[in-house]
Amino acid sequence: MKRIIDLGTLNINQSHIDKVVEALKSNRLSYGPMTALFEKRFAKKHGSEYGVFTNSGTDALRATIHAMKILYGWKDGDEIIMPATTFVATYNVILQNNMKPVLVDINQDFNLDPELIEYKITKKTRAIMPVHLLGKPADMRRINAIAKKYKLKTIADSCETMGVEIGQADVSCFSFYVAHLLVTGVGGMAITNDKELSDLIRSLIFHGRDNKYLQINDDDEYSEEVINARFRFNHPGYSSRGTEVEGALGLVELDLLDTNIKKRQTNARYLNDHLQHLPSKYLENNAFMMYPFLEFSGRRNDLMLFLEKRGIMTRTIMPLINQPYIKVEGEYPVSEVVLTNGLLFGVHQDLTVEDLKFIVGSIRLYYKFHAKVSLDTISLSMDKFYAK
Repeated sequence: MKRIIDLGTLNINQSHIDKVVEALKSNRLSYGPMTALFEKRFAKKHGSEYGVFTNSGTDALRATIHAMKILYGWKDGDEIIMPATTFVATYNVILQNNMKPVLVDINQDFNLDPELIEYKITKKTRAIMPVHLLGKPADMRRINAIAKKYKLKTIADSCETMGVEIGQADVSCFSFYVAHLLVTGVGGMAITNDKELSDLIRSLIFHGRDNKYLQINDDDEYSEEVINARFRFNHPGYSSRGTEVEGALGLVELDLLDTNIKKRQTNARYLNDHLQHLPSKYLENNAFMMYPFLEFSGRRNDLMLFLEKRGIMTRTIMPLINQPYIKVEGEYPVSEVVLTNGLLFGVHQDLTVEDLKFIVGSIRLYYKFHAKVSLDTISLSMDKFYAK
């Protein structure tokens, strides 16, 4: 049987099953106690007081920008700074709020480069939106200092990073998609310490409904105010809620998160030691959603095809600036290097030592017999990349 090494993993155990059955037996599928507890525990784990569970990380981001636009009086055409390498959802949610994404190049951590942010700030800039890409947090200390200097808000796209020290943003948004670090199938979360902002985000994902009536338990308060609030909508919102089943899965996954991330980190160190690929600083404080590899012999796609034929699934590293609908203004040299040379493969907690050996052996086999290029040459090119 052919070995398959996926980018992510889903391992349903008896605890998942028992928790979902508990949710089903409660006869409650819409927002309820499972979801509320997941929100509270997830937010607390990441240093925030309030959490809002959504049906995706994308909708958590979209509702956050929408809420900030209402709360702070942002206008159509106002600008949000974001990295030039990320998944397209980061770009899309800004457009969908009728605002302008302003791209800034990344650094050698594949994250928004703080050194370049101030060059892109204008009178229309309203927020900085770093992306904690592939499990590695951006430098929030420096980004927050810039935001404070220019009186800007920070929205962290943390869809690919959780369970490590991400640093504080005004709002941080996460994804629980199946290839990510904590899996509920679909689902996302916005966390913040601002109750007014949290309440507004929650209202928007409930069609913009009045916060006095967001779940059936609110009927327990028999009052004219609740009766009037049931169909009172303060803003044009959308239906972006999660369910109790996903909340149940999230509670179990949250208990497993630290153990799973430690296993991912162990796997990444194994790959790093045997490929001599990433510098030690990249391995620090990293949840490793996937393992990034830069191929500098000009054969990136050939290597990807070779690996996939051997059952090792791959992806390019979050291509953005080459998308047909995106108008690129300016130059982004580091993003161009990553776009041209970067690929990803799995490093998840269900990989065995044999799987890791197979990945390393396959890469070495490719360079020895197919590319006929020394892997040391690639490593030297990596050194130059990180020395920039």
